[in-house]
Amino acid sequence: MPREASDNLWVALISKVAPFSYLAEDEIIEIADSFTWFTALGGKTIIHQGDPSDELFIVVSGALGVYIRTDSGPDRFVGRIGPGETVGEMGLISGEPRSATVRCLRDAELLAITKKTWDAFAERHPGALLAITQTLITRLRAAQSDQPPKPFERSLAIIPSDPQLDIEGFARKLVASLSTYHSVVCVTKDVASGRSLDFFREIEAGHHLVVYVAEAGPSSWTQLCLRQADSLIMVGRGADEAHAFDAMRFDSTPEFTRPMDLVLVWAPGETIKGTAGWLALHDFKMHHHIRGDSDIERLARLMTGRAIGLVLAGGGARGVAHVGVIWALRDNGIPIDIVGGTSIGSIIAGMAALEWPRERMLHCYRDTFSGRSPLTDFTIPTVALLAGRRLTQWLEKWYGDVAIEDLPIWFFCLSTNLTKGGPAVHTRGKIATWIRASISIPGILPPLIDDGQIYVDGGVINNMPVDVVRQIGRGPAIAVDIHSDTPFTAKKEPNKSRFGWRSAPLSPSIFQLLWRVATINAAATYGSARFRPDVLLKPNLGTIGLLDWKGLEGTIGSAYEYTVAHMDEIKEKLATTLPSRNW
Repeated sequence: MPREASDNLWVALISKVAPFSYLAEDEIIEIADSFTWFTALGGKTIIHQGDPSDELFIVVSGALGVYIRTDSGPDRFVGRIGPGETVGEMGLISGEPRSATVRCLRDAELLAITKKTWDAFAERHPGALLAITQTLITRLRAAQSDQPPKPFERSLAIIPSDPQLDIEGFARKLVASLSTYHSVVCVTKDVASGRSLDFFREIEAGHHLVVYVAEAGPSSWTQLCLRQADSLIMVGRGADEAHAFDAMRFDSTPEFTRPMDLVLVWAPGETIKGTAGWLALHDFKMHHHIRGDSDIERLARLMTGRAIGLVLAGGGARGVAHVGVIWALRDNGIPIDIVGGTSIGSIIAGMAALEWPRERMLHCYRDTFSGRSPLTDFTIPTVALLAGRRLTQWLEKWYGDVAIEDLPIWFFCLSTNLTKGGPAVHTRGKIATWIRASISIPGILPPLIDDGQIYVDGGVINNMPVDVVRQIGRGPAIAVDIHSDTPFTAKKEPNKSRFGWRSAPLSPSIFQLLWRVATINAAATYGSARFRPDVLLKPNLGTIGLLDWKGLEGTIGSAYEYTVAHMDEIKEKLATTLPSRNW
């Protein structure tokens, strides 16, 4: 008997799926009678690569993973299929054996229709073939895109490392912050006790994000949370020595199929340290330090794709302008959730990631450049014009032994790996070491050698690494370009003497020449779409030179005034990316 559209869940689900959404109500009711509903637990294989293509599936709830067989080693994970999507359609159209293996990433409910029934339906409704072809094209484009997948789309489980952690209190605060942007529900063991699978399907259908609060041990409730979750947040007490998460003892889901972030909770006044030990436990996508409510708000922005990344370009003394931009953003309520840069930009980014106040930033620069510059320790130029010892001492003085992973704000810096011939993005290790690599202009400063690899200034390849923030994929990017628009010209050739060429007053210095040669390739990346930020700031720095360290206050003030003057425009552009944000 035909089912009634008003009370049939199948009909409602099928009507939202691409191959059937254009059909009339009576036609949907007709095809709904041909589907079979079934439940599959996380880990179950639905489709085996090479098998006959004899069914089409619709995901009602849960998530499926698509895998391709490799010549050696485990199958390669190539994609995720969520609620309202179809799987198996390629084989039905081509008639060829299954091109991939499909497994349940978590508990799932599915509708299935046989090839025979589908063929008969498609014969009566040719438009269904067009709709399903469009679905395949959309998937193909997504697979070819360099955009990273969204890490927290449907459901996540919060996994505590210690039963003494107030994990429900943490979850309540996180859900409250997430609710600023989405419809979110928190599910604890008490809330879910005695519920059927219908309960989980209904809350997932009714909310943008479902947050499951697991227990510290591998209990049956924790196992259910793991099977229901698309993503995980692993929560540890930062002051504790890193130790394995007991809840994961029996979990066999490959980590690359389920994004995992680390959260370390710190008591007021505790020094952040020892993060590297925790990061060694799993393949975490990101890590977060929680010291109070403002850090939970930052975590919510990072989870919902609303985190603001700040990218600071290289440019010698002109880079002091970055300080003014940071002050202006802070004064106008624009949060900095990710910060990174190249060359001088990496130095300022480190200050921002450490949350240094204005006074400390100013004191740092005055202490370093008001007297004898660290860029004057000339040496016999077998490798570089400068020995680099003063600059290394300055970095050690101000950053000490602090590790990048222990910074309260997510930080990165970029260098160029000459050994491998490509960019190197540094998100772990001693911050002074990798900033030193990022500012090592070839010919001016010696390269940094680490484990046999040779690193020089990141500006050689990418002077404004917006693409790094794009790849992190947690929100929009603000970039600060301090590149001079003044043409690189000379009014007079160097003088020729019996000792060789000698610089004339109006000719470029050896520093300027080496700098220009080192960064000329990076200029070509500025126009590339993936390097283009959501907001581009270019303070008017006039004729400030690469080595004009004496104009500190004026450079900072000019950049501050420029940023404040463009603040309405900045907020407007961010608002189009962050529609739920109220400044």
